Amino acid sequence: MSPSIRIALLTCDTPMSAVREVHGDYLAIFSSLLTRSLPSDADKETFVLDNYDVVDKMEYPADADGYDALLITGSGERPSS
Repeated sequence: MSPSIRIALLTCDTPMSAVREVHGDYLAIFSSLLTRSLPSDADKETFVLDNYDVVDKMEYPADADGYDALLITGSGERPSS
């Protein structure tokens, strides 16, 4: 059975190192939050979370209509040039 919910995670930055050390990158953080939000009797394959690095790799979903939701991470302050 395929997952019922497809989610695209548009990653705009990386978490601070202190956060990464404890919780991982944004894909790990959002995956954990979404999994923990499921009812205890839910199939853990309820959703699929695809990660896209929109800043450094300029990755975007080829077909956004193929997703039920788009999540956008926060972005860090970039040093000015």
